[in-house]
Amino acid sequence: MFELLMQQKLSDDSAAAERYHSSSSLMNGVPKPPPTYVPPTGASFMTWPNIYKNLKRIDYCTEQFDYISNRIKCITALTHGPFLQ
Repeated sequence: MFELLMQQKLSDDSAAAERYHSSSSLMNGVPKPPPTYVPPTGASFMTWPNIYKNLKRIDYCTEQFDYISNRIKCITALTHGPFLQ
């Protein structure tokens, strides 16, 4: 019985690894990180989609507002803190 459980666990792990290391250029709906990307200390590799989405929001705010104070208000309104969305 233990052997059956072990085989099931190994097959589940290999299936999960295939999903994680897929050849798709997207990761949770956003482009994959560059090859040199290293997650921040304490963060998982799955933090990248949140970082990418927040960077897009910051880019939007800097393009739409000329004054720094308005940019800060926009960024604060769009990015949820203290954690990434």
